[in-house]
Amino acid sequence: MEIGCFAYYYALANLGGYEAALIVRHESPERHYRIAVSSLWKEILLWRPTGGVLQVEPYPFEAGKSYDVSVACQGPHLTVSINGQEVINWWDTAEPVLKGHVGVARKEGESLFTAVKVVALPRQRQSAPPHAPQFRELVWHNHRWFFDGKGPVFVLTSSNVLDNMKFQPGYRPILYTFNYITDWSRFTPSKITDSKVVEDGSRLVFDTVAVDPNTKSTVTCTTHLVVTYDPLARMYNYDQDCTIDLSVEESSKVATSWDHGDAVFLGGVGSEQTADPKAFRALYQWSVFQADDGKYYKVPFNHNGHYLSTAASNGGPFNPNGGIWVVAGDPVVNPVVKVRGMSPGHTKVSVGHCWWAYDMHTMFHPQLVGNTVPAGQYVSKVRYTGMEASEAARLLAEAQFYQPIDVNVKIPVYTAGVGFTERFDKEVLLASPHQEHWIRAGVIDRSVGHDDKCSLRLDGPTEAWAITGSSYFMSGYGKRNRVTAWVKTEDVQGEGPTIGFRRWDDNVGDFYCSGITGTRDWTKVEFFTTKEPDHWGVTLYFRNSGTGRAWIDDLRIEAEPENLNVTGDPVQHYPVNPKDPDLVLHWRGSGDGNGVLDQSRYGHHGKLYGGAGWVEEDGKRVINLDGTGYIWPLCSSNLTLAPPCTTVFDLKPKGSGSLLFWGWNFNYYLTGGPPQFGVAYQLGSGKMVTSRPFLKSGQWQKLAVVAADKQVKVYCDGVFVEAIPAELIRGDWSLHTATTWHRHQSFFGGGPGDMALAKADPAYCIKGLLASLSIYRKALSDEEIGRLVQN
Repeated sequence: MEIGCFAYYYALANLGGYEAALIVRHESPERHYRIAVSSLWKEILLWRPTGGVLQVEPYPFEAGKSYDVSVACQGPHLTVSINGQEVINWWDTAEPVLKGHVGVARKEGESLFTAVKVVALPRQRQSAPPHAPQFRELVWHNHRWFFDGKGPVFVLTSSNVLDNMKFQPGYRPILYTFNYITDWSRFTPSKITDSKVVEDGSRLVFDTVAVDPNTKSTVTCTTHLVVTYDPLARMYNYDQDCTIDLSVEESSKVATSWDHGDAVFLGGVGSEQTADPKAFRALYQWSVFQADDGKYYKVPFNHNGHYLSTAASNGGPFNPNGGIWVVAGDPVVNPVVKVRGMSPGHTKVSVGHCWWAYDMHTMFHPQLVGNTVPAGQYVSKVRYTGMEASEAARLLAEAQFYQPIDVNVKIPVYTAGVGFTERFDKEVLLASPHQEHWIRAGVIDRSVGHDDKCSLRLDGPTEAWAITGSSYFMSGYGKRNRVTAWVKTEDVQGEGPTIGFRRWDDNVGDFYCSGITGTRDWTKVEFFTTKEPDHWGVTLYFRNSGTGRAWIDDLRIEAEPENLNVTGDPVQHYPVNPKDPDLVLHWRGSGDGNGVLDQSRYGHHGKLYGGAGWVEEDGKRVINLDGTGYIWPLCSSNLTLAPPCTTVFDLKPKGSGSLLFWGWNFNYYLTGGPPQFGVAYQLGSGKMVTSRPFLKSGQWQKLAVVAADKQVKVYCDGVFVEAIPAELIRGDWSLHTATTWHRHQSFFGGGPGDMALAKADPAYCIKGLLASLSIYRKALSDEEIGRLVQN
């Protein structure tokens, strides 16, 4: 049985162990009924593609024996009998199929059908009786299910997740959600330690107690779940109350916002590879939320994170006092999330869709004392239910378009996937319903192309990237893949046009450098990937690895056999013949107006932004930093500044600011001001630790920063100055690809680079001159630092 939010067959279409089936009222692959029998599971079930499993009845089938199975269809009423005994009695009030073909089928093994006949029945005048819920727990197909009568309603997985949740009897599963609240860092209580059904029958009351399986904390989550049926709305209601008991010991360690449920809407994400005409299309196009002003606003479904987190709370000013959030687009039932309340310990609620799988983060924010969550008991209350499609359509028509920024901005999107050619010719409105992923930081050149007038242009040391593979779909990657593309260059220095792949599960990057430099017309490049993509997806990079200008067009990825004999692969990989394997970045005097070349041969060339530019001083070519400029390096897994590492600046400081700006990772600063500056380290948004002032303003000095052994040691002109205690980590080199420009590694200040859509000013920018910057992935000794000064 395939369950889970990333299961394609969310309607349990892939249930195994069924030898034979009768098909009735077959209008199309999406509209028919299947009555399947199994000698393995000893049961018979009624299934509809848009309804999932409607009814299940145990029956002692034995292989090799014959059974007389009859199905009676009269209007929306279906009955199934075996050897004259009625086993299934179903009224389809959700989405009845009233006509169609009949047939027989087998799925596994062999089946023999004899004496098949179809007989006309008189029209039935009787109406469907009112639905009377009878909830019960049942172990079905080795999972812990909860049924209403003979039909499965939801399953509780071993990882404390409510999955395959139905909102209307007879209609498909719609929701997947955690059965707990998590802070995503300290406690994720997915290990059930105790659970019990408190009440069943006309309503279900179910309690669970869970802890973090990795024992990161002692936090315990108690969940009280009440499932009822509303006969007027004809919907199931799931009222989920989560209680966190936070001890004094844990209060200073947990995060300051907690995610209740993280609801995922099954079938909500389509394949973003829309060049394939057979690509799966998502059911949902819009969501509608009720704001704190009482009005309804609509937000389109896409992978752009509600306009890149520019909206309040990444989704809009949601009304937490009984406000609802409706996901619209299903033709029958649309899911609804409603905040029912919270304990006094929580101060506010914010709700927004995740950019990746459109899951809904319902965030509760505890009251802080300083920057700490105080000890105590915290309760969050959420309801999951459904809404008739007509009512959801009415709210969608009434809703205003939520537009915190210019919604007319167009973005390039990646459409091809595996087996199709990406022509870099499609753009869409940022704030529109679309399935494709944005080619971030990319520019479509509509005057230059390989066989048309469109291509992806890369100016200076820059890169664009797109996500391939998303939620339910892995896009067909093989363990080995052939990649072809056409590239064109103009005054390129460095490693030339480069294509890269990053795996999501281990954050490993693999870059393929064409080596095409100078000025060249369209040239075909071809290579084979060496790392198997993971199931989460692949970030695909398009990079000009050096200065100058490059174009990429007609990219094609094809899965190849693992045993394919590959010869003559001309592609080079980072690093390209490095002189010193430990020297991973070396900027010194080489570059053009757009960038600085990395002479380490690791490809970490830098792009100049704002007021950063080349000048001459004392016969040397140096970079002027005027207090508004900053430099973005091309990032890779070789540039994480993980301890131990050493960073050496040949610097003439004039004003304080950031030496390294890397939001959510860590930052280094020049602090103080003329006549002297100190060096500070900051982990994330935590407290700075600062050295004493020692760098002289307006003078050339060689600053060395050694990060190792839980401390940062600083040197000036080869002489040790001070060691400051620091919590050192490995930086996440790819963090910006799925968030905003604030998480892009940046030297000498922070700014939007090529990622911002709305105006964003640079910040923390240094004033001064830079002659060189070198980064070593080891801790240099005092003697080695001294030799750098002598050289």
